[in-house]
Amino acid sequence: MPTIIEQLKQTEKVFSENNIEEPQLTTRLLLSHILQIPHLELSFHYQKELSTKQMDLFGNLVKRKLQREPIQYITNKAYFMNLKLKATPAVLIPRPETEQLVLQVKKYFFETKNIKATIVDIGTGSGCIAISLSRFLPNKIIATEISKEAITIARENIQTYNANVKILPGNILEPLYNLSNETNEFFIVANPPYISSKDLKILSPEISNYEPKIALYGGEDGLIFYRKILEQSQKLKKVIGFAFEVGKGQAQAVKKMIQINYPKNNTKIIKDLSNIDRIVISYALM
Repeated sequence: MPTIIEQLKQTEKVFSENNIEEPQLTTRLLLSHILQIPHLELSFHYQKELSTKQMDLFGNLVKRKLQREPIQYITNKAYFMNLKLKATPAVLIPRPETEQLVLQVKKYFFETKNIKATIVDIGTGSGCIAISLSRFLPNKIIATEISKEAITIARENIQTYNANVKILPGNILEPLYNLSNETNEFFIVANPPYISSKDLKILSPEISNYEPKIALYGGEDGLIFYRKILEQSQKLKKVIGFAFEVGKGQAQAVKKMIQINYPKNNTKIIKDLSNIDRIVISYALM
């Protein structure tokens, strides 16, 4: 049987030859998953031989990766804001860009010291946004989600971190209509599906073949869910703000939509770490 270092080198070569992104890191993450040790500790075990069972398990994971399956679905783990979350093909894989959305919401609430507003995470998926915000803020947090499979994953992640998040099953803001008399202020956060018909055709196989289309496709122009959110928000008692993640080239259109519906709000665009307009945040002036 090969040693760990021998298997790492062999698999890295295979991944590199098949144009798998980050072949070294991917190999280490897969093997550490099988061995149940942190990938940074593999070097301590380089000369240890792998068992037949470990080789069979690892071989199956390598085959799945060669078919472009995301490593998060292979290992059922995704990392977000220092959280380790369960991830399956029922939920969108959390991405670094969405961490910027969380940080902007955190900044707003730290600056305004508003603890009365209820934060609503629309289409929570894995629960990554809602759980992260619950660790920073004392506000009541509600997450809505239409997918039963995603709700199961989100609830498991919420339980893992004992997060103060309530999930309401349903479409976008509809589950909140009956709460308007109980809650005075809502602040709406969303990373909705925003891939347009045009962009849907050029997605990488890792995304198009595996991630849930319900969490990706935002209609012909990618903006349908922003329109629905703003339309439904009119039925709530008081909405004091929005924070949206948007696709490349969509920020100005989303900003204009908000300004039409909430002309008195301060609405601005925030760039992500790649210098792309990524976050649109809007709030009522106090």
